[in-house]
Amino acid sequence: ELNAFYVALTRAEQRLIVSRTPPKSAHPDPSWWARLEALASAWPSTLTPLGGASASHAEFVALPLGRRPAIAAADAQPAQDDRAVRLGLAVHRALEWATATAAPVHERLAAAAAVEFASPDAAAVQGIVTRVLTSAECARFFDARALAWAGNEVPVAGVEGQAGQVLRIDRLVCTTGQPPTWWVLDYKLEARPQHKPAYRDQLAAYRRAVQALQPGEPVRAAFISGNGELIELI
Repeated sequence: ELNAFYVALTRAEQRLIVSRTPPKSAHPDPSWWARLEALASAWPSTLTPLGGASASHAEFVALPLGRRPAIAAADAQPAQDDRAVRLGLAVHRALEWATATAAPVHERLAAAAAVEFASPDAAAVQGIVTRVLTSAECARFFDARALAWAGNEVPVAGVEGQAGQVLRIDRLVCTTGQPPTWWVLDYKLEARPQHKPAYRDQLAAYRRAVQALQPGEPVRAAFISGNGELIELI
């Protein structure tokens, strides 16, 4: 909810209008509504709530935005490790957006993703995204015409030693070839992620989880590196 609240604040240019249904019980941590309500003004009660809810069960407020929220000083110059984290998050987001557009707008997607995660490395984000989307090995996994199914940030239940855990796959696709094949794809920015046992174990766990869901169907797994290379897990 806080992530969605942040996105709404940073996308709105003149006014942000929000609604909420009061929760049944209180929570000890301040909600997104609690953070917003004191800064906003009530929206006219003549507005009919969506979904037929009565005015007594839905509340609307409007927050005028003179300018976009500034990044806190502590966030302006992130530490090196933080820079790498933000770079990775921005690359993931840009690749997620890229799968939903038919036009090669890598530069715009990368710039928007860098802004979302306050990454100081917009050029690096663009470079990685462009290398991945134009790679002869990787481009097919982002081309809807070659895919029977595709999803980003796909949650699956762990199996074997990870039973009960929820695993999240960066990108999961099923190709339209014969036979249709499932590909479990994990984004790793470094050049040789296959040399890290922890990464290999993680990707293998993803593959086992998908195989359990799709018994009898081919399931392959691969890293997509920051240089646009597809590295299959054997």
